[in-house]
This record gives sequence, structure tokens and C-alpha cells, in this order.
Amino acid sequence: MKKLVNKLLPISVIGLMSAGLCLSMRMPSLQVAYAGEIGDYGDATRLQSMSFYGDTRTQMGFCWTTSNYTQSVLQVIEQDKYDASNGFDDPSISTQIKYFDGTIEPSQISDDGFIHRAVATGLKPDTRYAYRFGDEDLARWCEVGSFKTSANSNRNFSFLHISDPQGDNELHYESYNQLLGDMQQFNPEWIALTGDIADDSHFGGTIDLHEWELALTNQWSILKNYPVNAVSGNHDGAINAFHARYTNDVPAGSDSSTGDYYSFDYQGVHFTCLNSNDTPNPKDPNTTGMRETQLAWAEADLAAHKDDKFLIVMMHKGLFDAGGHSCNDDHSDYDIEQMRRQLAPLFTKYGVDLVLEGHDHLYNLSYPMVADEYVGQDHYYYIDSDYKYSYRTYGDLENVYTFSNLKGTFYFNTGTATGQKYYAPVIGGSMQDTIFDTSNPNQKMFTMVDILDNSILLRTYTCTSNETKLYKVYAIANDSEGESAGGGSSHENDFVIEGNYSFNYQFSRYGHSAKVKMSTVKLINAEADLAAKFVGEFTCDGGEGQSILQLYRTGKIVMTNKLVIEGEAPIEFITSGSWYMEGKELIMTILDEKEANVIYRVKPSGGTNLGLVLGLSIGIPVLVAGIAVGVFFIIKKKKKEQK
Repeated sequence: MKKLVNKLLPISVIGLMSAGLCLSMRMPSLQVAYAGEIGDYGDATRLQSMSFYGDTRTQMGFCWTTSNYTQSVLQVIEQDKYDASNGFDDPSISTQIKYFDGTIEPSQISDDGFIHRAVATGLKPDTRYAYRFGDEDLARWCEVGSFKTSANSNRNFSFLHISDPQGDNELHYESYNQLLGDMQQFNPEWIALTGDIADDSHFGGTIDLHEWELALTNQWSILKNYPVNAVSGNHDGAINAFHARYTNDVPAGSDSSTGDYYSFDYQGVHFTCLNSNDTPNPKDPNTTGMRETQLAWAEADLAAHKDDKFLIVMMHKGLFDAGGHSCNDDHSDYDIEQMRRQLAPLFTKYGVDLVLEGHDHLYNLSYPMVADEYVGQDHYYYIDSDYKYSYRTYGDLENVYTFSNLKGTFYFNTGTATGQKYYAPVIGGSMQDTIFDTSNPNQKMFTMVDILDNSILLRTYTCTSNETKLYKVYAIANDSEGESAGGGSSHENDFVIEGNYSFNYQFSRYGHSAKVKMSTVKLINAEADLAAKFVGEFTCDGGEGQSILQLYRTGKIVMTNKLVIEGEAPIEFITSGSWYMEGKELIMTILDEKEANVIYRVKPSGGTNLGLVLGLSIGIPVLVAGIAVGVFFIIKKKKKEQK
């Protein structure tokens, strides 16, 4: 049987590749409309963005592009003086309009046209404005948008955290557009975007203008009303790809070739935005990490705001994350290891409360992490074991797991905003012990970050074409209330499972199906890190097998399988995955050896008994088809040899 397995594995891979090729051949072809062409965009503004620049109470920054050389004019008026039916050309409001001349320069990117930047100044705090920008003589303007300046007081507010739209075709950005449309019901005041806005504008590569058109121009009908403060991802790192798209208040003399670093204040909260591309070759084990110029600026910026209400950092690459990048399991992210040594001690020293990350396309919340000044290779960070926890009510949200009594920093990843690819948590990775909760529901996600009087609330939602649903909620409080965690505690993933289970499991490595009967042998909190444990028995090829399925508090799954066939050595293999609670249902995603997703949904089926409903991704049928083809050719070959 081992020989058969060894022959079937490569054939199954070929089956997968063949199916993928067939699927890709059916995808519609894309027409790339480059910026230098006079066509759909002509002299109209495109690649527009609005972002905070300087004092958020009195200023706002804008950036746009035109194919040809045009004027660079920004018009702003208080919203309550603006009549949308007559627009900016209404003579009765002409004296109320503020005019700002922008700058214009040829783009350093081939076929990109001209870059315009303008900053509105002298605005009133806590006031909503209407605006447009473009060329007054040609009467070519952007679609009218609006924004609201921040208030003088440190009032509560909410903003949206999204990351990694990273699409490479229209369908991906249509999915992104749907997410942006759905988030509007939660009324964020602005958007924090932690990188990978495009896909094929890689660090060290060349820019793909078409993807930026899809990410910015095609989303303008929504983004025109939300300041977007973004940081550059590695997929945005091509020379000038990011800086040409946003007007950020960057420090004088800073290197913006691979992205911007900058900061701003918003109603008592300070935001430090870092460029994690500002590093030598990330694949070099000897890389020095973040360059000294940005590192020195970051320390000075954090030091100047260590006493603010909250201190939040935005960066693309995650320092403490359950994904493969942060763990550096493929040896392509040595820069993250070095930046962790550089930045984590600064975040501890100056009391950073929260770091918003991206890069690894999954949900991730670390423990509160404390870092000492780096010495040698060991023990430069540890979990703040003195933190406390409690279950609190925030408006309509009850029993929200809340961290308090903190001296550590939380690292948070909200997952991908497009859903064109997902990463599974790395089981046994170098970051595993630092992660409080991680999972991947294989859906695009966003998080509403609520800044309250004494806490930060993280409300994460999954978004599908049918609905937007609350996924998980956590809170970070700046008080000392609650019970001592003592290095670990139960949280809102607690559940009780009763009854037996029966489901089909596809052993894709061997091309066999087995009906597995399982029953719980341990319930929630039976062990420190174990949420639940199941033991299953099955038969396969005349042999007997056993599966042990373990669900850990951190959201990870490990499934150990052993098949014994008389006269052969036992066959053992391990699969992994993730789980989360959706209401009262348990959703498990198990990755097989070929990284195909097998999704199980535990839901009530009457009384206290539960049943597992199995759903298979396309990977499993493709593998089975590949194996079937392989078996056919092997049998045919054997017959020929016998002749």
C-alpha cells in the first residue's frame, strides 16, 4: 500500500494543477486601461484618495491623478450650506466656498500621467464639509464627497479596520466593494487600511496601474465620504506605487519610495503609521530590519505621545501573528524577526495599547505582549501574566471578554477585506504561545474599532454576499478591574458539547472514504489549552483506524489519524485547521495534506444530540479525480508488465 501511496501523491497534485488550469481558462480576460490613454477617464480625476494630513481638526489631505496636465483645484464648503441639487456651481454659495490650490507633478511611474495633491486648511473642528477637486476651466471634477473634521474634545468615536484587499481582477474588487458597502451601516468616521491594497505591485517589482484603478477609482463612490489612512503592504512596495496614491504628512526628508510613515492625532488617540517595507532584503537572514531613520522617528513620535488616552500603531507586517509570515516558516520574512526585536521593546517602553496589522490573511489577537530591550537571541518578549479579565456589557453587546490591568501591547489582525485568499494558522509555529485567539473562517472580514471612555472595543464581522455577521468581540480596558488571568483564562469561545457524532472523512492522501464515528471524551477547559477532544473509530481497506480530533482554546485544530492494516506497518498522518463559534454552532475547518479545506458544521439536531454536516471544497473532488486517473494508469502499466 505504501508503494501505491507514493505513486498516487504526485498524480493527485497533477490532478489539482489540471483542474486549476481548466478553471483559470474559464475566467474572463481583463482589459487593462492604462492611465496614459485618453478614454474612459480622459481628463477626469481618477485614483482619488482622501486622508488625514496634519491637524485632523482643521485640515484634510487629497490626492488624485489625471491623464493630461490640468489645473489642481480643491473646493470645500460646510455641508449645511451646500445644496446638492444645485451643486458647487450655485452662484448663491460662491462666497461660502473655500478654494485651495494644489500641486501637480509628472508621475515617476510609466503611463501614470500627473499627480495632484491638495490640503484643505483653516477648517472648523467637528464640522462636516462637502468638497470636490479637479479643473475649474475644463469643468472636470471628481464626484462630490464629504468629510467631518475631528472634535476638540476627546469624545468617543469609531473607525473601520480593514486589510489586504489585494485583488488581481475585477471580481476580487467587486467583492471588496460589497464589503465597503456593507460596512457603511456601522457609520465609521474613517478607515484604517493596513496594506496590500493591490496585488501585483510587489516590493522590488513594478506597479500594476489597473489594480490601483480597481482599488481606488472604482471604489470612489463609497470612499469619497471616508478619510482612508493607509500603510504600505509588501504588495504595494514597488517604487512610488504607494506614495503616488496618498497625501500623507510624511516627515521631511523621509524615504517614501516603498511607502510612507507618518502619524496623526484623533480626539485624544495618537496613531503612528509605519512602513514595514523600509527594510533590506527580507529573505536575507542577516537583514538589519527597519532602517535607522524610520526607527529613530518612530521612537521620538511614540515618546511624545506616551501619555495620550490611547496609543495605536498601524503597520502591515505583523510582529505577533499566528500566520506563516510572522512565524517565518517559509524563510522569506527574516525582516519581521528583526523588526520584532526593534519595535516590540519600543511599544512596551512607551505604552502602545494596540497594533493593527495585516499580511497574514487570518483573524488574530495576541496576548498582551511585553518586550525587554533585546539582548542575545532569547527571551526578549513575554506574555503579561498579570493581566485581568472580566465579562462586561457594552451597549447591546453582553458578556464581552475584556482585558484590564495591562502593561503589555495587543497585536491584532482583522483578516482579508477581499477574500481572494486565506491563510491557516500555523500549528506549532514560533508565535503560537503568544496568540490568545486565532482562526480563519474563510470569509472576508472587517473590524469596527470603538474608542470609548476607558476602553477599546474590537467588533469583527464576517461579510458574504448574503449577510454581514458579528464574528468576535474583545475589549481592552485601561482600568484594573476583573479576575487575575494567571497566564490563561476561559473566554467567549466557551461551549459545552454533548452527544455523539458521525460524519464522512475523505482521506485524500490515500483516496479512500471512511465513515468516522466520534464521541467527546473531554469538554471545555478539561485541560489548560484544550477546548474539546473527540475520539473516532473507522474502518478502511479492511483495516481499522482511529482519529483524535483536538480543539484548542486558541482556535486551532489538530486531527491525528492512524490506520492499521494487517501485515502492514501502521499509517499515521496529522491534519490541522481552525475553529470558531457562530452563535451556538461550532464551525471547524480542517486542512488536508494538500491544503484543501474540509468544513464541518456542528449544529443541534434535536435534544442534546448534535450532528456534523460535511461540506467539501473543490480541492477534495479534484484530488479524488487525480487519484482515480492515477490508479487507472498504474493498473494499465501493471497489466502491460505482466504481458
